[in-house]
Amino acid sequence: ITSTGNVIQSGTSPQYQFVTPSNYNFQIAVQENVSNALEITPSTAAGGTTFSTPAVVINSSGNVGIGVTGPTRKLQIDQDSTTAGGFYVYSNAIHTGTGTNSLVSFRQDNASSTGTVLDVRGDGTGDKLIVWDNTEVSLIVKDNGNVGIGTDSPNFKLDIANAAASTATYMQFRNGTTGTASSDGTVAGIDADGDFLINNQEAKEIKLYTSDTVRMTLDSSGDATFAG
Repeated sequence: ITSTGNVIQSGTSPQYQFVTPSNYNFQIAVQENVSNALEITPSTAAGGTTFSTPAVVINSSGNVGIGVTGPTRKLQIDQDSTTAGGFYVYSNAIHTGTGTNSLVSFRQDNASSTGTVLDVRGDGTGDKLIVWDNTEVSLIVKDNGNVGIGTDSPNFKLDIANAAASTATYMQFRNGTTGTASSDGTVAGIDADGDFLINNQEAKEIKLYTSDTVRMTLDSSGDATFAG
């Protein structure tokens, strides 16, 4: 112990061991099991003195590994459990943050970047993405590529559903020209009676194309023109 309070332990693999109240030992060491790395390693058994598999590793590149001894990213987590999750963020606070203050935020802030910001991959047959609103599924991406909004069992590539009876379910299409209110642009879907409708809420035409050619035009007064 130096005069400034620093603790120095010499040697190629300095290490410190700690005993918890449950008598489960931990070791903090440098390159004990992994070259050029700081390691936090639990003992292989309660009260044991064998420390062979580090739980956390910080290597000389500054990469942190949890469950992996050779991390190649700034943070790499490997989970070998068949049931437990690998990463979990939880909050029971009244959270009001948005943007980069969201509970979880991913951001690439260089305008010249061409790389992917978020990549999700699942090689099995499980669902690829689920977004919940309380206990209801808001959005789901199934293994077969079907996307469900308001349903966890989409029948087609895009399935928009509303479980409530006698409730309209619409999609809205709008831009800076039409305006951004619910009364702007065009809506399409089923009304409360189950009838399908297309409603251009602007004083504009509705056009039907085939082979990239206009076949029918319905103007804002209700007059229809057919080509061909």
